[in-house]
Order: sequence, then C-alpha cells, then structure tokens
Amino acid sequence: VIIDASHTVTYLQDLGTGSNTNTPIAEHVCIVGNYTVVANVSGGDDQTILISNANTTGTWVGDPSPNDSTTFSLAVHMGADSAGIIGLGRLGKYLIVFFPKRFAVVVLGEYDVANNHVPRVMDVITETGILGHKSSITTEKDIIFMSPAGVFSARQATFTEAFETTSKSEAIE
Repeated sequence: VIIDASHTVTYLQDLGTGSNTNTPIAEHVCIVGNYTVVANVSGGDDQTILISNANTTGTWVGDPSPNDSTTFSLAVHMGADSAGIIGLGRLGKYLIVFFPKRFAVVVLGEYDVANNHVPRVMDVITETGILGHKSSITTEKDIIFMSPAGVFSARQATFTEAFETTSKSEAIE
C-alpha cells in the first residue's frame, strides 16, 4: 500500500496498466538506490530476491515494457546448507541480504549488453549472520547488527570492494 500526505491509500500497481497482478507479497522490503527489493515472497523461494523496475515501486517481473525488474537467487553464493533470507538492509548504494549465519553484499543497477538488469554479489561475509530483519541499523559508513555471537559492524574496506566485519560486543560490555 501507498499512503500519501492526505492519507489517501492506494495499492502498489504498475502505472502503465493500473494492475497489481505481478506485485509481490513479501516478508521483507528495502529501498536501495532506484529499486524496491523484496524477499521471502509468498509462495516463493526463500533464497531469492525480487527487484522492481528502476524508479518505480509497482512495476515487477511480468509487467509490460519498459521494465528492468528481475529476480535474483542467492542460493549459489550462500551454499546448500544455508537457511533462507531473514532480513534486508542497505548500506550506501549496496543491498545487504542477511541470512542466519552469513550475509551477501549485492550491487544493483548494472546491465548486460542486452540492457538486462544483472545484480552482482560483490562479497559474502561468512563469519556472522543476523538475528532478524529489525536487528540492524545503518549509520553513515556502517551497518550495525545483532547476531547470535554478539553485536557486529560491517563496512566497505578503504581500498577494495570487500566488506569487513568487526565485533562491537566488547565495546558495549
């Protein structure tokens, strides 16, 4: 649903057709750059994210062109033993996809030669996961999150694309 300033409620819909047939019903939602990202879609795969068309909230896979929405499975990056997605977050221009024991840093907005939106997993941090979708906050340079092993901070390394995590539990104690 969308609620505007005058408290008018409308459903998400493809603006070209007025239909919400392809709008997913999902457990987790996050806005990253020009995209709306959802995970744990009703009736879907728990390791796949759906990414809206750029600059829209109601245009999804199956809606007519122009439409660069896509689905993206993280199963190959997370491993066969990984449980499903339990949270989404954003750190600057990156999408953070949390699993119970690891998380992936995903780059959105890259396109192939046929102009298809092709998300890319930039990094996978296997040392720690997250307790749940609402157990993280984003600061200017870090994403801070609670895991079963304590409180951690993640940020992009200064000179590379890699992400690094540090434990904050000692400082909190």
